[in-house]
Amino acid sequence: MTNEEAKELYQQGIQKLGGGDYVGALSAFDTLEADRPNSKHVMYHRALCLLRLDRVPEARDLCTRLEGKLEPDRMADLQAKLASVEPLVTEPVAPNSDGRNVFLIESVYPVSTTQTTVTGLVESGVLHTGDTLTLLSNEGKLLDAPILRIGTAETPLNLVRAGQKSVLLLSIEPEHPVPGMRASSAAQAEAYAATLVVSSETSGDSVVEHNADLMEVERAFKRGDFSAAESTIDAYLRKDPQSIAGHRLLSRLHLESPEHNDPKAALQAIRKAYELGGAEDPAVIGVLAQALAATGEAEQGLRFLERLYSGNLPVEARMALNTRIQEFRAQHEIGHVWEFADGYGEVLFEAKSMDEVVKAMKNKTIPLDAKCRRDRVGDWRPIEVAIAPGNPEIAALYQQSEKAKGMGTAIFATIVVVLLVLIVLVLLLRP
Repeated sequence: MTNEEAKELYQQGIQKLGGGDYVGALSAFDTLEADRPNSKHVMYHRALCLLRLDRVPEARDLCTRLEGKLEPDRMADLQAKLASVEPLVTEPVAPNSDGRNVFLIESVYPVSTTQTTVTGLVESGVLHTGDTLTLLSNEGKLLDAPILRIGTAETPLNLVRAGQKSVLLLSIEPEHPVPGMRASSAAQAEAYAATLVVSSETSGDSVVEHNADLMEVERAFKRGDFSAAESTIDAYLRKDPQSIAGHRLLSRLHLESPEHNDPKAALQAIRKAYELGGAEDPAVIGVLAQALAATGEAEQGLRFLERLYSGNLPVEARMALNTRIQEFRAQHEIGHVWEFADGYGEVLFEAKSMDEVVKAMKNKTIPLDAKCRRDRVGDWRPIEVAIAPGNPEIAALYQQSEKAKGMGTAIFATIVVVLLVLIVLVLLLRP
């Protein structure tokens, strides 16, 4: 094979791999491997094909052959893809007595001077993207290694559990993590504004302040008489500077009044209401979302609305908030997101497009029995019911699964029949 012929065949393999024709791509790379053995680029793409075709042991062998030959970033990517399809550990994993989340590092691949990819086993607990691993350096110092990503860049995960093998992208210098090292994690608080931390549990209780002045402010807002509203709010807050409702109405004044429009002042006022005890008040959260959006942080405002939705709201309030969230997304052009939860009810994957969903389901990042919902609201529903009917590619995955189950059942039935026939024959032929 000439150099030109090899180059053309290599490009054909790349195109077929990119187009999803993994069998055709593997055939091209196999031909190149036979003609020009030990090419690191050919071996790399052969490994990718083998992974896509679920021929994991062969792909693992190629990874071993490529160690020390392939560029660090490509090697890390390949190891990440391999780890994402490795079977789960079947032996039960005993949790640590101190309740920590522990990760056993099995291999290390430098990505840059400040980032490192590691593969290994979660020995205990649950690791989330955004958690921080703590490692012990050679000098005996504790080092922090924030988890930047779980899984591959192509299909990142939100979490990984005890008993699962995974790949982590860490923010730490490559010389610190070493194979055989154990690292424990400490979850980081999720902050969405300079002084605000979103609670993961809310009761959805409104803060009620019965006062004629506050009621008059509400009426003034409806009339559009913002001057009257301003004077009443100022007088009320002078009497009661700790009033949650007073600061909430002041924020609304800075958002809704043309004469007093000041998004930064609105955000400052609603933060005060939040910190005084309004963190679980739907009225406060609604104004907070508006204020954040007005200051260019609409996605942070959305997160407050979503966390409120996850709290203990009455059915009517939940339905109203669902509508409010959809309107907020549309108003601020935030777009949509699909969530996918595992059997424990924890979100393991999020996607902003259906192409991402299809890709994640094809490479088994999202299991077929996972449940999903859109925009982090509404009921969790089986993927087969919620998405598959409108997406032929996803529907085909369930059809293939049913076909495989049917074949398995047929094979089992055939084996049973054959065994029964053999038993009868043995009985008949006995002297």
